[in-house]
Amino acid sequence: KWMRAKYGKNLRVFFKDKLLINELMNFGENHVFENADTNTNITIFENKDISDQIIEYSELKKEEKIDNLNSYFLDNKISIPKKSLDIDNFYFLDNENNDLYNKLSNLGTPLKKLPYKIFRGILTGFNEAFLISAENKQLILQKNQKCKKFFKPVLRGRDLGKNGYIFKDLWMITIPSGWTVDHYKNKNPEKSFKKDYKEIINHLENIEKKFQKGTKKTKSKGLYKRDDQGDFWWELRDCNYYDLFSKKNIIWIELSDKNKFSICNENYYLLAGSFMIIGEHLEFLISFLNSRVCLYMFSTICNSSGMSTSQWKKFALEKINIPFGIDDKIKEKLINK
Repeated sequence: KWMRAKYGKNLRVFFKDKLLINELMNFGENHVFENADTNTNITIFENKDISDQIIEYSELKKEEKIDNLNSYFLDNKISIPKKSLDIDNFYFLDNENNDLYNKLSNLGTPLKKLPYKIFRGILTGFNEAFLISAENKQLILQKNQKCKKFFKPVLRGRDLGKNGYIFKDLWMITIPSGWTVDHYKNKNPEKSFKKDYKEIINHLENIEKKFQKGTKKTKSKGLYKRDDQGDFWWELRDCNYYDLFSKKNIIWIELSDKNKFSICNENYYLLAGSFMIIGEHLEFLISFLNSRVCLYMFSTICNSSGMSTSQWKKFALEKINIPFGIDDKIKEKLINK
């Protein structure tokens, strides 16, 4: 992932400016090393710099079996001028694909430079407690209707598809960071909240008790020790865009082998592992984002999860060039397709 991920930028600068890269063998999503679950490659380099150097590169195709690594490399290698490498993203394409990628890139403007904002889903730090079924939500409301304002309908990544999503009647207990202090002001905020909303407190604490007993398997730190919380453990972490979930937006799942974007007109909150875009002309934007052209361009710059899916993260998607300048008739065809 160092060739494309944000954390690898300094390493890419070092490789490009300071080293002689002789050969690079990329194993892609093939886990060829017994104890390595992540994507791997073999890079052969020297501690000297030749700016006009040609790099020999080869990539093992998905699930392809090889008998001799050296022979495979020699038979499938392509030559890439080191000076052509982009420090924001090391991608290696043969001449035909490189020409096509450049042609497509020149047709538009990077999403990052357009008037759109991308936001990720809510990170609770303990989904087991803060996600609640419709049945359990109703049990709480039967005892205390004041709790209703804290229940928000939520979509998970698994609920999102291409041009569609399915609401599974799942709800998020959403008490914003700072709400308790702001609401009770000079009163004892902790004591007052626990008195007025004891049904929510009881629900959360019952889940925590199960967590402490080990009856629920989770990687979470639990309710009280989780990192993602506000002033009190029943509050979620700071978030300044709750109101944007009610606006028309484009939503998508982060981990997917395909581009799966949908327009959402309803007031659904999103869980971490999914994203949304806010802006205008969403019908044309989604028609392009769901296209094969976008999938092709994204596949050259995205990170792999290592599990046969791509990471449709904000920083990668913002690099995609959106062709808003194309003919209006072509736009209309894309929208209606």
